[in-house]
Amino acid sequence: MNCTKIHDPIVFILEPFIGGLFFNLLGAYALANVLGVSYWSGLILAMMLRYGGEWILYPLCGWTMTFTTPLAWLARDVLQPLFMLTALFTREVDWRGETLDMRR
Repeated sequence: MNCTKIHDPIVFILEPFIGGLFFNLLGAYALANVLGVSYWSGLILAMMLRYGGEWILYPLCGWTMTFTTPLAWLARDVLQPLFMLTALFTREVDWRGETLDMRR
């Protein structure tokens, strides 16, 4: 997120609106209204679409998937707002023993 903030600020600003948490919440609302089901059913369907796509992508890319991989996807999406706030206020990053200045 820190690198995106410096090298691609437009993407950094748009990140909350293209990330998994936003997709799942907006998808839940849309699916609930379109299909006439409850919000929670819509959320489950949206999550099945989002994480089902990742489930298919992993073996196609040759990536290793473990039992905890889906939990990592969920944690990544739920914690994304915290990652953004942290990156927003971070000025220095330690990378392989070197301190990098993350200001423009």
